Amino acid sequence: MSVASWQLPCKSCFAIGRADGSKLTLDGDCESCWDGGKTLFKQTVKNIREQLKKNMRDAQCQEDFFKIYSQAKAAGVSETVLKSLCEQYQETSRKRTRAHDAIGERRQKMSRALDQHGPSNCKTDAKVMKANVVVGLSGTEVSIDVDADTSLEDLRSKVREAYPESGERFVKFSSGGVVVSTGQAIMECVQSGKVIYAACLKNTDAMNLQELQEELSLGDDEFQGHLHVLRHYGATHSPAHVANYLWENQILLTATQAQRIFDALVGKISRAQRPSNFGRNGPRAQLILALHSFCLEPYAIWEPMDDCDECLWANMRWGEKHLQTGRYHLRGRLTNIASSSSSSSLPAAQREDISSLRAVLNSRRNNDTQPIASMKFLEAYNYSWRTLS
Repeated sequence: MSVASWQLPCKSCFAIGRADGSKLTLDGDCESCWDGGKTLFKQTVKNIREQLKKNMRDAQCQEDFFKIYSQAKAAGVSETVLKSLCEQYQETSRKRTRAHDAIGERRQKMSRALDQHGPSNCKTDAKVMKANVVVGLSGTEVSIDVDADTSLEDLRSKVREAYPESGERFVKFSSGGVVVSTGQAIMECVQSGKVIYAACLKNTDAMNLQELQEELSLGDDEFQGHLHVLRHYGATHSPAHVANYLWENQILLTATQAQRIFDALVGKISRAQRPSNFGRNGPRAQLILALHSFCLEPYAIWEPMDDCDECLWANMRWGEKHLQTGRYHLRGRLTNIASSSSSSSLPAAQREDISSLRAVLNSRRNNDTQPIASMKFLEAYNYSWRTLS
């Protein structure tokens, strides 16, 4: 949504007044043109901003929220208001997560109770529905049988059987932009007349590192929203706060995104008390450790000046593995580490998934609440982001 575009003739001279985006253009030069045009334009802009703020409060997922956030910022909603709305959305998201976890726990308890008492004491609704599913980019529609107890893997098997062209690809269901992951949810979509889509995705075992990174990366709108929140961090925050924010929101960053957050924060936040055995006086080395822990590109060196004469980058390891070849830098130059200025110095197929992004993507595709828990985080000097304090 952009600030309104409209045309209106002046009641006095009949010249046309136009608004496009945030720019007001008036063909006439009489007083009525300018007074009437400016008044209507200001009211239109105000209405648009209020609607965008309402849409941000009502957003149901991060992708929608940050898309509206970008629109609101372009429409001139103030930074203070945007920050407040971001904080409100985060709190609402946390409440939704807690409520979702509570529902899941109650369902597990009910399931255990049913197992203990046996099927003879309880009856379940065995109603079976026909669900029409639009598969892949071809738009082919297939029909599958589904009931409330149909598992996600059974749903995928039914689609593969009805649509052989999908082969053994991973099948992901969605409706209205929301991921659908249970038989009950599929039935609710059918009952409400919503279109159900099944995307056939490449299995993670067949994906190279670059393909894993592309599917796991944040869209620009969502990243801009998180960057907006982090830019408000100051002297009362440390690299530990940054790492915790990324963990709590389950965010993975491209090398360029990590670099942008670094540039926005390195001169504002304070050094944590630990670790004290790398870096000199500022938070630079600690912040690099925190951000690179959540970076999708372990081979990338996005800030060569690590305050340790490049020793921090050189001492990074993932489990027992160090990176000996294939490293590349985004800016500056390195004197102690072999690195190329091009990410293509080592083909993507030859780069090893040392941070277990494949496991993370599998967890995300299975709708786990903390997919990044499957990640193998880096350590340096026996510290990781979890031990920053």
